[in-house]
Amino acid sequence: MRCSKRLTRAALSIDAMKSAKTIVALVGVWFAIAAHAADPNLVVAGRGASLEQAVAAPHARDYRLLVLRKELNRVRASRAETEVRELLERARRDGAVVFVCEKDLRAERLRPADLLPGIVTVDASDVWVSGAPSEADQRLRSLCS
Repeated sequence: MRCSKRLTRAALSIDAMKSAKTIVALVGVWFAIAAHAADPNLVVAGRGASLEQAVAAPHARDYRLLVLRKELNRVRASRAETEVRELLERARRDGAVVFVCEKDLRAERLRPADLLPGIVTVDASDVWVSGAPSEADQRLRSLCS
């Protein structure tokens, strides 16, 4: 009986240590994701955030707003609601340049002309004209590759 209790306690102790390690690992991953997502120079809509949430998120003075496939139909010229048009106008006044990925356009069988005016398309091979790409530009390209 005594031996059985000791084995049970040891097993519970091992389970508690595994659980603690799992929690520590999950917290570490969460912080890594939060840090990666908290780039004030690049705000992403359609990846855990709606267009409204992305524009409302903290951002740099001049920033890139990337609209991914989940939110792409909202910026189509033929379907865009007045609220979306006004939201993008406000974002531009706040310093945003709005981007969409060419791969998302191809997947939805759209052309750049199908989007609201002023939206820039980008893919992984885009060359930046004004010098070396910034960290936000590199991340933008990696999201669109």
